[in-house]
Amino acid sequence: VHGPVHAHMPLWSPRIWNSISSGKHPKKHGILGFVHDEVLYRSTDRKVHALWNITSDAGLSVGVVNWWNSYPPEKINGVMISDHVIPGVTGERRLAHGAVEAPEGAPVVYPPDWQDRILAIAEGGPIPTDTPDPFDPGDALPAWVKTDPLSRAFRDDGRIVQMALAVDEELHPDLLMVFLPGIDRVSHWLWGNLEPEDLYPPRLRPSAEERRAGVRALYSYYEYTDELIGLLLARFGADDLRIVVSDHGFEDGVFFKTLTGQHESERAAEGVFFAQGSGIQPGGSARGVDGPLSVDDITPTVLAWLGLPIGADMDGRPAAGHDFGNIRTVPTHDTTPIERLRANESGAEPEVLERLRELGYIE
Repeated sequence: VHGPVHAHMPLWSPRIWNSISSGKHPKKHGILGFVHDEVLYRSTDRKVHALWNITSDAGLSVGVVNWWNSYPPEKINGVMISDHVIPGVTGERRLAHGAVEAPEGAPVVYPPDWQDRILAIAEGGPIPTDTPDPFDPGDALPAWVKTDPLSRAFRDDGRIVQMALAVDEELHPDLLMVFLPGIDRVSHWLWGNLEPEDLYPPRLRPSAEERRAGVRALYSYYEYTDELIGLLLARFGADDLRIVVSDHGFEDGVFFKTLTGQHESERAAEGVFFAQGSGIQPGGSARGVDGPLSVDDITPTVLAWLGLPIGADMDGRPAAGHDFGNIRTVPTHDTTPIERLRANESGAEPEVLERLRELGYIE
């Protein structure tokens, strides 16, 4: 993929991914974190139209897979697989071995006739790749590393790509949006193996063997993610626009007592933006109109590339250095109601919260 660019990105994934998908700052889109009033943010908390709403309203077909705060799923012109699908399946398995009864869940996929098909993928194994699970058995990793959530991340990312491939195979949508969370989860646990040991307390200093194993596992996961992205990109043509974006970088630091990677400082607030497609020069770089490319610029860039108007109330603007032709604007895209499926509990909420606690995002 050509054209890397460092883009300033504020911290915390839900804020970032909703900024990416709306072209607006959190104060406008309304998603300020993972939880509010001790409950998870939902799609119903988003105050503005997202990229999938704007493109659907324009008559384009859309696939959205595992995007943050996409539960309850929205009625788009295509398929929306919410971020509650895989945690819901995992949670049901945990509950089957425990003493708690799962609440009756609401639909987690739109349209509902896709739900059984998607749940069958979620309940299956990971997608076949050349990379084996680097955390199985994982004996040589540092003693404080919990391999169960890392292996789960490996399986989950594979399932997410399988879902996306199923959507693309049947619909070949004009816009496909996929979120893979595994890099973040694995880097939180293993990043310290790349850093000098004197940055950590003695209890979090790996032996030489553990360090080598940690570095191998981390690099292996990046290679695995690259394979998964390659499976998605293989379905796109030379004239299609392909974008790979991260929500932040990583740095050394003790996080939540056992995690050795974090993204708290300004230096870790820069993510990456890779783009490839018609009119994008290999080896070039993208930039914002007034400085570094921002997360807010991504949705306006995609809209301009599709020939759709930009909302004048968006904080972002199309990336500079690319000829989009005549860029049109409208005052706002927030003019139509956003229809969603019913919004009672999905049954996945306890598992989603547990995963956030594992990473120290919430207490």
